[in-house]
Amino acid sequence: MREFLLIFVIIFTANLAFSQENKGDNEQGYINLSVDEGKAGKKKIYTSKQIKQKSDKKRNTKKIKKTQDNLKEKTKVTIGKLNSPSIGSLGIDTKLNTKYGLNLWDKFTAKEAIINLNYLPNVVSSNILQSYLVDLYASVSLPPQGNSKDVIKFLEIKLLKISTSGYANYLNDIVKQLPNNSRWERWKKWYVEYNLMKKNDKESCKVVNEFLKTDISNFWKKAKIICLITEQKFDEAKFVHDVMVSQNLVDELFTELFQNLVHNTNNNQL
Repeated sequence: MREFLLIFVIIFTANLAFSQENKGDNEQGYINLSVDEGKAGKKKIYTSKQIKQKSDKKRNTKKIKKTQDNLKEKTKVTIGKLNSPSIGSLGIDTKLNTKYGLNLWDKFTAKEAIINLNYLPNVVSSNILQSYLVDLYASVSLPPQGNSKDVIKFLEIKLLKISTSGYANYLNDIVKQLPNNSRWERWKKWYVEYNLMKKNDKESCKVVNEFLKTDISNFWKKAKIICLITEQKFDEAKFVHDVMVSQNLVDELFTELFQNLVHNTNNNQL
C-alpha cells in the first residue's frame, strides 16, 4: 500500500507542475526535423513550451521508474536460512515465510508471544483464517526473545495449536526436528505411532532405537517389538514379547496385535 501511495504522490506532483507552466513562455516555433508527417514532407512544428513539457515528462517518467525499482528492491523478501537453528525457531516453510521471511516472532518476547497465542482459539469456523493461523504456528522463524523456559513453552503452545487443528503433516515435520530426549518424549511417541501407521517404519524405528538407549519403559519396548516385526525378525520379536508377558508388562490387546502381525491373522474384534 505504501508503494502505491508514493507513486501516486509523485505522479500527482508531476502533473501539477505541468499545469502551472509560465503562461508568458516564449511561443517561438521550432521545427523537429526527425518527425515526418505525410507524403507532402511537412514537418511538425513544436513550441518551446511543448518541447519543455515533453522533456519534463520524459525526465519524470524516468524518476517514477527509478522509484518503483527502488521500492521493489526494498520490499523484496528473502527467506534465507537460520545460521544456528534453535528450539524457538523450529518450523517449516509456509506462505507466510514467502511473504515475511523469517521475521515473524523476533519482535516479541517469548512471554508476549505466549500471551497472544493463548488469546487465539484452537479452531475457528473460517477455513481460510484457520489455514492462516496454522501457517503462523508452523512457520520457521527467528525465535522470540526470552529465557529457555519461556521459549520452550512458546514452542509447546504452537505444537498444541497445530495438533488440535488436525494438521498432522505439519506437526510431523516439526516434531521430527525436536531432540530425541525425555523433554519431548510425548511428541516423539506421537511421531512413532503416526509414522508406523503411515508405514514409514524406518523413520519410526530410528527414534525407537534412540530412546531405548536411555529409556526402557513399556511404550518403547512395545514399539521395538513392532519394529522387529517390520524387519522380519520374528524370532527376536517373539522372544522380547514373551519376556514382557512373563513380567506382566503387556495387555491382552497388544498380544492380539502381536499375534495378528506375526501370523497375518485377521481378528475382527481387534
